[in-house]
Amino acid sequence: MKIFFVVPYHTGDPCVKYRSLWISRGLNPLGVKTKVQLLERTLPKELDDSNIVVFQRVTTEFFHKTPNGNNKSEIINQLFTRARKQGKIIGWDLDDYLGFPDGIEGYRDLADLNIKYIKKCDYFTATTQKFVDKVRQYNPNSFLIQNSIDMGLFGKKKTDFNNTNPVIGWTAGSNHGVDEDIFIKVAKLAEKDKLRASFQLVGKVVQKKNKPIFASLRNCKTVNPVKHDNLPKLLKTFDINFCPLTNVFINQISKSEVKYLEGAACGLPTVASRTGAFAATVKDGVTGILGSDPGELYLGIRKLVKNIELRRKMGEAAYNEVEAHHSNRVRAKQYLNFIKGLRK
Repeated sequence: MKIFFVVPYHTGDPCVKYRSLWISRGLNPLGVKTKVQLLERTLPKELDDSNIVVFQRVTTEFFHKTPNGNNKSEIINQLFTRARKQGKIIGWDLDDYLGFPDGIEGYRDLADLNIKYIKKCDYFTATTQKFVDKVRQYNPNSFLIQNSIDMGLFGKKKTDFNNTNPVIGWTAGSNHGVDEDIFIKVAKLAEKDKLRASFQLVGKVVQKKNKPIFASLRNCKTVNPVKHDNLPKLLKTFDINFCPLTNVFINQISKSEVKYLEGAACGLPTVASRTGAFAATVKDGVTGILGSDPGELYLGIRKLVKNIELRRKMGEAAYNEVEAHHSNRVRAKQYLNFIKGLRK
C-alpha cells in the first residue's frame, strides 16, 4: 500500500524542509522509497511509483476559485481521487491555523476550507498535541508527529561561551510581529538594568508602533535573514536563543517547537515563553528557561548572561536532548512505525 503525504505549506517554510528531509533521508535508508514532488498548477502526469510520495505546496488557496475562473480545487480533487486508488492519504498540518470556527473572527470561510481538507484525508498528522485534539473532531484518525531537526546540518554545537557581552538572538523576526512586544519589553528591562548583553532580531521590525522604540534601544539591532542552510552559522554567533511567543489561541495550537530545536541543535540554551509547544518541549531549568511574561523571561536571560558555566551546561543538555529525541533519524523511525501500524 502506498502512502501519499499531502503537505499544505509553501516550500519556503522551514518546517516543510525538515519534514521532507527526514522523510526522504530518514525513510529511504530504512527501505522505504520516498520522493518529494511539488504540486504546481497541474498534476504530474503520473503519480510517482515510490512507496511514499510527499506533495508540497498544497495550500488552502487550491480550494478557491481564482479571478480568471481557474478552479484550483479541481487539482486537489484530482490528486485525492488518483492517490486514493493506489493507497492512503495522510494530511499534514495546515498552512493557516486561523481558520477554525473558534479561532480568529472573520475567518469563517477559511475554517470551512480547512475542515473540508481535514475530512478529505484518510489520516491526519499534526505537530502539536493541541492541534491534534482540535482536528480530531473533524477526522478521528488524527495523530501527533512532532517536528525534528537535521543534525547533519545543525549538529556542530557551539563551544565558546566566554563572551563577556553575550548576544541574545531571535530568529523569528519579521514573521512574528505580534511577539515583537515581548522582545522589546525584555530588551528595555535589560537596558534599564544595565545588563551587559545585546539583543539581535533576525529580520525587521514589523509593527509600526515598535519601530521608533526599537531604534531608541542601544542594546538592540536587526540582522539580515539568511538562507536556511546558513542558519546554523548565524545561530552560533548567539550565546542565548530567545523564543518569545504571545499566549494567544493561534500560538497555543499551531506554533511548533522548531525554533527551540534549531538553537538546541547548535548547543545553545534557550529562553522561551511558557506557551504552546515550547512549554511541552523545553525542560525548564535543564535545556532552557521558560517564562510566562516579559519579567520572567528577562530574569531567565539575566541568569544565563551572568553565568557562563550555566550557559554551557544548559546548551549541552539541550543538544543531547535534541539529538536523542528530536533528530531526523529518530523521527523517521517513529513515522515508519506509524506507517506500519496503518498497514495492519
